[in-house]
Amino acid sequence: MTDYDPTRRIEELEARRAAALMAADVAALGAMTHEAYVHIDARGALRDRRSYLASVETAAVRIVESRMTDSRIVIVDRTAIATGLFANDIRTPAGKERREGRYVRTYVCVEGTWLNISHQATEFTANPQ
Repeated sequence: MTDYDPTRRIEELEARRAAALMAADVAALGAMTHEAYVHIDARGALRDRRSYLASVETAAVRIVESRMTDSRIVIVDRTAIATGLFANDIRTPAGKERREGRYVRTYVCVEGTWLNISHQATEFTANPQ
């Protein structure tokens, strides 16, 4: 019997990712992000891994608080899908704002290490259905 629980690993990775994003910790984000990463942000911008990490490092818009709720994780073989709702407090040059929506992130297990390979978020413009 082993203590390995892939669902718990993904939950931990999700929490570490959120903390790294709020701290703009590009090294930590890079360590948990697959080389083939695809990122689609809540406003539709498409980035690869390199441009995503650069955007975190240089962004004028910063997430200062991130809350994820209604989180669900599905694991099939070496692939995990994490979904849920997000509420991010953002600091912009114009001030603070809140952005809310849904997210889906995909993780793959490569040589025993779970890595985020894709992220897609959709910002709510009205109440979700």
